[in-house]
Amino acid sequence: MHSHKLIREKDPSKAEWSLEWDESVFRLKGPDGQTALETQSAQAHRLIELQNLYNFLRVSLVTPDGSLTFKRQKAAVSDVRRFVEAGLRSDPDYRQQIRERSRRLAWRGLTMFLGGGIPFALYCWWASWAPNPPPRLFRWVGPFIHLALLFLLGLAIAGMSISWFGFTQQMRIRRIEEDLSS
Repeated sequence: MHSHKLIREKDPSKAEWSLEWDESVFRLKGPDGQTALETQSAQAHRLIELQNLYNFLRVSLVTPDGSLTFKRQKAAVSDVRRFVEAGLRSDPDYRQQIRERSRRLAWRGLTMFLGGGIPFALYCWWASWAPNPPPRLFRWVGPFIHLALLFLLGLAIAGMSISWFGFTQQMRIRRIEEDLSS
């Protein structure tokens, strides 16, 4: 039996939730002792948000009432990671779903990066060779150009991050599958 006491993120009361599991049952109990989530352990890995678990080191569960995210707790994250990886090893359909989602995420991020980065880079290149002083039109729309450039830069950086999340998720699934084949 694995058991951890967790505190919800952004909860001023600091009330402790109880996360427990064994070979048959996965259970989350609220601070009042009432069961908030209960399912078979064999399917519970599908309820854990992988991005929060691996990228932000937080346990986050999808419940019928929405997502519950808990503060960082090193021991719980480590234990839940082992639980999720064991579940992924025995669930090829879910691994395939994650692989497809992460591939789409990586491509969407790459598209955002190129869609924001190329126009930003082209404007910067043009501005470095632009006549001095700039044409009158550019003086009038200058503030809007600055906003557009900030948006394009933000889009490129966000795209890079999203693509990285998708890529690392694919690599995680590949590592699990390599462990299975060896």
